[in-house]
Amino acid sequence: MKILFATYPMAHQIPGGGEIQITYYKKYLENIGYKIKLFNNWKDHVKNFDIVHFFSCVGGSQHFCNYVKSQKIPLVISPNLWITNKNKNQYNLNEIYNILSLADKIVCNSKIEIKQLKDTFNLSKNKFEFVYNGVDSSFFKKVTPNIFKKKYNIKYDFILNVANIEKRKNQLSLLKACINLNQKLIIIGKIRDKDYYNELVAIDKKKILRVIKDISHSSKVLKSAYAACSHFVLPSILETPGLSSIEAAANGKNILITPEGSTKEYYLDIVNYCALDLEKSLSETLKLPKYCPKIRNLVKKYLWQRCIVRLDNVYKKLKI
Repeated sequence: MKILFATYPMAHQIPGGGEIQITYYKKYLENIGYKIKLFNNWKDHVKNFDIVHFFSCVGGSQHFCNYVKSQKIPLVISPNLWITNKNKNQYNLNEIYNILSLADKIVCNSKIEIKQLKDTFNLSKNKFEFVYNGVDSSFFKKVTPNIFKKKYNIKYDFILNVANIEKRKNQLSLLKACINLNQKLIIIGKIRDKDYYNELVAIDKKKILRVIKDISHSSKVLKSAYAACSHFVLPSILETPGLSSIEAAANGKNILITPEGSTKEYYLDIVNYCALDLEKSLSETLKLPKYCPKIRNLVKKYLWQRCIVRLDNVYKKLKI
């Protein structure tokens, strides 16, 4: 079966979890026999594909999705979207509804994300399917922490946050907590919001923070960073659930993560969740051991080759 993957034009300028998800979907679908093409608007014609899978609901996406439907091609949409009563005024709900209503199937990252979108837009439950986000088996393999430490001359214990720098990731609150607890913090990620990054730099009088922007997701250096950190923290405003957190869990790290989004569906009561007092939450997490086999065993069920089976079933049902 030939599947066309498409997303909004700016997606890969500063890629994050959503773009990494596309990469892994492609890899593991191809492993089970699919032909996956990343959309090139200069060359590709949607009528040459069995299904079009569109990622995101960014404004303007409706035009492309409308065209797919006009060609009578089944359309799958992965919104990667978390809408609540608190944040829904930040979105153009009419436009998002128009995009989602075009889909033959809407693929969410969790059951709770389905409920949020179904209730917000009054869409039929039958329109939805969930496919859990996964982790590549390579993140379970032991990698020496020395690769990362030597490359960046790290000679101290540190808390790790792997995420692009932007307000949604809430790194400013994390840095403040680290400063108060005198804990070193390393952020691996690109700068999506320069003003927000400047806020981090401005409060970092003790030079607690180090930002590393040049590590590729496929690099052994990233895996070594997970191995090298004392604890992994992702205190975002919301997560669905954060691919980097699953990768850190595969390394057996104790995790402190936001309760907002789908994180509790993934991690149950196995990890620590951020309270309103992030400093207190972080302090409690730092008392835990650096290695937690229970977390590592939990996320084995999120191996990509297992998660992708549900997407395989979605595609097959659309072509019956």
